[in-house]
Amino acid sequence: MSPLDSPRTPAVCLWQDPSRGYSAEANFILKGLQLISDRARSTARGVQLSSALRLLEREAASLDWDGHGALPVDPRAVEQASLLMDSLPWSVPIPAVTADPDGEVSLDWDAGRDVIFGVSVRADGRLAWAGRFGEERVTGIGFLKTGAPAVVAEWASRVGNRLVALERA
Repeated sequence: MSPLDSPRTPAVCLWQDPSRGYSAEANFILKGLQLISDRARSTARGVQLSSALRLLEREAASLDWDGHGALPVDPRAVEQASLLMDSLPWSVPIPAVTADPDGEVSLDWDAGRDVIFGVSVRADGRLAWAGRFGEERVTGIGFLKTGAPAVVAEWASRVGNRLVALERA
């Protein structure tokens, strides 16, 4: 009798509760499957963000792209925005990506009137953010050095999670 035929370890139990493998091999396989799943999600997210940023660069590449004297989006700001998103947890959804009239890139998560968070990204990695979650408000300025400032990661996650919940409802 193989271990998979045993009443104690039906194959389906590995998928019902992936936190409990019955052997080192099962745990190794589950960890590998989780890594593959995480990489697939990360790759899809990266392709989606990269496409949005490339489109933004094309649409806001020239002086006065908005008809009101806007500066062209700075390619270094686009790169910094990409680095910021790469430093956030993969579970944070892709934000709306827009160009600011001063050449910066804005990343915005909007889950309704009282739940919103935005970050403006400058070419030198300076970040300016503001958000509202019900009665809570946050504003700040910081730099993208070795990753997103903790407050940016926290608020992007909170508002992003609300946005995902609304999309599923």
